[in-house]
Amino acid sequence: DLQEVYGDLNAVFCLYAGLGRVGAPHGATPRDLAHVAHACRLALVRYGAEDRRADRDRVHRTFEGARRGRFAEAKECDDDDDAATVTTPAALLSRAEFVAALIALARSADPGAPTLLDEAQGDDDVHGEGPKKTSRPAPASTIDALEVLATRHVAPLLARRRESVVACFDGAAIQDAVFERQAPLRRAFDHYADGDGMTLAGFGSVVRASSLGELVLADEEEGDRLLDDRCRAAFRGAQGAPAGVLALDALVFGEFLEAYCAAAADLLGAESCERGMLLGLDLLCDLSMKL
Repeated sequence: DLQEVYGDLNAVFCLYAGLGRVGAPHGATPRDLAHVAHACRLALVRYGAEDRRADRDRVHRTFEGARRGRFAEAKECDDDDDAATVTTPAALLSRAEFVAALIALARSADPGAPTLLDEAQGDDDVHGEGPKKTSRPAPASTIDALEVLATRHVAPLLARRRESVVACFDGAAIQDAVFERQAPLRRAFDHYADGDGMTLAGFGSVVRASSLGELVLADEEEGDRLLDDRCRAAFRGAQGAPAGVLALDALVFGEFLEAYCAAAADLLGAESCERGMLLGLDLLCDLSMKL
């Protein structure tokens, strides 16, 4: 039943699209959907050097299908969806369209392809010869697809978010601060990102430019290497700390904010994780005002 899992699906939407402001365009971009699909293992948009064009094209077609209302059965989930925002622009998916897209991806996934639950339970060796097929059949209906989506893709993703640093980032204090500072934070992201999002090199530049790494850089011999290592850890952590073959080369905005806040909690030496993240957001806003 969609009502039972809508809270989890909405949580995933908010992770990537943010909370939105009344009267402002709000929704998930095509790249947001691709990153969600990859994070939940609804599609693998990257697997080492392997060509994953088929999965990338499937995500793109799903985005366009949801945007044009082709998944009407799934879209009937919430008549009041996005009532507080303006009409979603063509380049964005509304909350209901995003949910419809996830259900469609679960239904169109390659039968037997490993899910995030398989990976979390160690049933799929991502370090081995590639994702291992199972004997599990494809969902036979939208209801079946919804159950697979909720239990095998979304639930394991949200379970990771109960870990201490991620849970701190998801807490009300940090999310309220992000909401209030959304414009300058987005400006900083856009300045250092390229066409694919925020690369590891760009992330390292933001950390350095915002003075986040000054305590580490005080070590003249090892400072740069240590800071690079900790930036890489935060960058990977915002993707769920995947195996190397599954790590994406860039972060979308929501992932960037999580990575930056995790780096701030790690690097600033504040008395608490929450305090470190809030100080980091202040530093990032200060940097944004100088750009």
